Amino acid sequence: VEAAAEQEPIHVVLLLLWVLCAMGNELLERRRSRAQWVDNIKGLELAGFMLSAVGLLRSLLGAEHAQHALISGGLIFLCVALGLRPLSLLTATAPLVDMFFRMLYDVMRWSLLMLIFVMAFAFGLWKEFSGAKLWGDAECEETALTLSSLGQIILLLLNVIFDSGEASSA
Repeated sequence: VEAAAEQEPIHVVLLLLWVLCAMGNELLERRRSRAQWVDNIKGLELAGFMLSAVGLLRSLLGAEHAQHALISGGLIFLCVALGLRPLSLLTATAPLVDMFFRMLYDVMRWSLLMLIFVMAFAFGLWKEFSGAKLWGDAECEETALTLSSLGQIILLLLNVIFDSGEASSA
């Protein structure tokens, strides 16, 4: 995509039009039939098309830093949907595909709950130590915590939560 954007942007425009048409087709199918709202694989395809469209649009506008991640995420969603579609049609594996989507929904709910707790603790630590001297030495100047340090606290807390113990066992 990057080489096409540098040489001839018409390829990127055509690809973007194709992705937008596919996304429109998915939305029209969902509008026509209520059963399409239940189909989780169609939801993966729609998410893949949306991420790809946003990534291609960003490449046309010249935003280089996030286009590859968006297009890659879209392709991952589309490939997973492509792989799960035949498995959902077989009677032996269809319940497993349904179980996969229910498990994915439970993991997303748990992750949201964990993120709320991590954000609460990080904000509490940030608020507690903002404007305070972090060390008691007179040589150290007063270190005020900024909003960027809130992100560092969140990353530190996530590191503590997901630490497997390998670093502490050495």
